[in-house]
Formats: sequence, C-alpha cells, structure tokens
Amino acid sequence: MRIEATDTDPPLLVHSMEGSGLDAQIGGYVRYLSNARCFVIESSPAEDEEATRHVAVWPVGSKPTRRDDRVTGIDVPGFGAVPLDGWLTAGGGYLDPATTSARLPEVPADCLSASGEFALVSEVTEVSERPR
Repeated sequence: MRIEATDTDPPLLVHSMEGSGLDAQIGGYVRYLSNARCFVIESSPAEDEEATRHVAVWPVGSKPTRRDDRVTGIDVPGFGAVPLDGWLTAGGGYLDPATTSARLPEVPADCLSASGEFALVSEVTEVSERPR
C-alpha cells in the first residue's frame, strides 16, 4: 500500500488501497488547515472532550477544489464535491502511526491529534451539514 502526496495546490494525500482492511465507517467534519497545508477529518467531540483529528487520505484521482483562490473542498472520483466543513460519512480504514508497519508520510504535528490516525477514505457515501 502506498500513500503519497499529489502535486496539486494544495497537496492531498492519496491512496490506491481497495478491499480488505477498508471496512471501517469514517465520520467527521472535513477541514483544511492552511498553516499546516493539510486536509483533516475531525470527529464531533463530547461536551468534555476535544475533537479527534485524523489526517485525511483520499482515493487516487481526488483533487482540491478552489473558488476565488480559496480552498473550498475536495473533488472525489465516483462521488463529486466534498465541501470543507461538511460532515463526511464514508467507508474506509484507519492506520495508527504508532502501530502500523506501512510507510506513512511525515505530516505537520497540527494535522494529527494525540489519538488521531490516518483516515483512508475509500468510498464517500454522504456529505451533510452535521452528523445524522
């Protein structure tokens, strides 16, 4: 399995993994951290907790979308536009940087919370304003 950065502006992390190991449900708000130049998926926290921030890894062929020189989301093959700040529901999998044997790219510390992982999005099923 390979995870690599695209040559788009801004870059996206993409993967080509399919099938086995991608049976998790991914849910969270899609965010772009401009200072760190990374896309993340943040869980909705309980009242007394911080949100968990996962590094977003998209299917090959995904591209950032822009309007008036501002990042607005991601165009995902087979689904279409995923807007920033939308609640993403998708199938996929997670890779824990502390336990995986896969080679993961270096990411800025702001892109990953202490309990965060790399979230490999394989199939977007829905985008809404808030969790359902």
